[in-house]
Amino acid sequence: MTATINQCLGELKTLFETADFANAVYDYRTFPDKLTIAVTLSYEGGNPHGTNTTDGDSGYYEFIAVCMVQTALDDAGKVSETALRTADHGLNTLENAVYDLMKKGGAGNRGAHWIKTSFPAASKRSPSPIQAPTTRWSFIPFRLTLK
Repeated sequence: MTATINQCLGELKTLFETADFANAVYDYRTFPDKLTIAVTLSYEGGNPHGTNTTDGDSGYYEFIAVCMVQTALDDAGKVSETALRTADHGLNTLENAVYDLMKKGGAGNRGAHWIKTSFPAASKRSPSPIQAPTTRWSFIPFRLTLK
């Protein structure tokens, strides 16, 4: 029987929590407030019954790990250059941890419901939203090839 999206999300959430590189891990789309470091795992699409051209006829699900690092405002109500640099360096560290976890040989490359993890596209970094200037984030797409 092919794993469901929620089964894979549950396993991914546990895996990311066990890796302990983020203060919080969510298995749904959210924009948490006042967290220093967080990862949100979000389902992006897929086909559990096959027709995955990159892996033969195996089913697959695609997910995105949204990595977020937040900074505080200074006494003047602004984000200092030092705080921005620290946040970006923290985001770099968090991205590297996600890649290390899910790469070939990493603890998450194979799971109870998938035979391998691949990265179909490069990570992306969007500008901070106007309503959340203290947040830096990146999007890491990955694909689970199902058992």
